[in-house]
Amino acid sequence: MGQHDADLGAIDGVVEADHPEVLVFEPRKSQSKLVGVEYVVPQDAWGGAEPPSLFGEHFHRNDTLGIWALHAWIWRPNPDGVHADFNPQVALCP
Repeated sequence: MGQHDADLGAIDGVVEADHPEVLVFEPRKSQSKLVGVEYVVPQDAWGGAEPPSLFGEHFHRNDTLGIWALHAWIWRPNPDGVHADFNPQVALCP
């Protein structure tokens, strides 16, 4: 799934396409590589009847973390789709 680097102050229920809340890196021996981004909306900050959406895609509910999330695998192709939650092409964190 990669290493997630979240800007916790940005996780406020406001979604901006050019300001993702999370950067997703693939861990490597020498230096991590940016492979995608994740947009996050806290469940308690979302009052809509429908899930939040961006790029015409609905966010996925993650009850364990209490968030709505939408990944965008920009720098590492994902055979499951650019907005799939998991990318099998990205190394797991050690």
